Amino acid sequence: LLKQKQAAKDAAKAEKNRTRTQKRQAKRNEREETWESLAKEETLAKKLRKGKITASQFESRLKRINSKESGDEEEEADDVLEPSDEEEVSGKAINAKYALKRNKRKKGKKG
Repeated sequence: LLKQKQAAKDAAKAEKNRTRTQKRQAKRNEREETWESLAKEETLAKKLRKGKITASQFESRLKRINSKESGDEEEEADDVLEPSDEEEVSGKAINAKYALKRNKRKKGKKG
């Protein structure tokens, strides 16, 4: 608990030591990373809707994108584009209805 407080205090002090330009640049970089991850997620959702990947592949790739966003940046584009062997072998479909396109209502009379 004491170490956590000290770490938070040190982080706040380090924050104050940055210049305005550095703070602005960090904010811009964070926004850019957020948009890039959103774009990757949308690309995956589109592939799922088109039927190019399965729901389980979508979920595993989405987890990979989110883990990279939290700091594990090793292979960026390769992981998203190439399916891994474990995804194809598992075969169990995870419910990803939120990524699928919904059917539109038809206007006019029923019957």
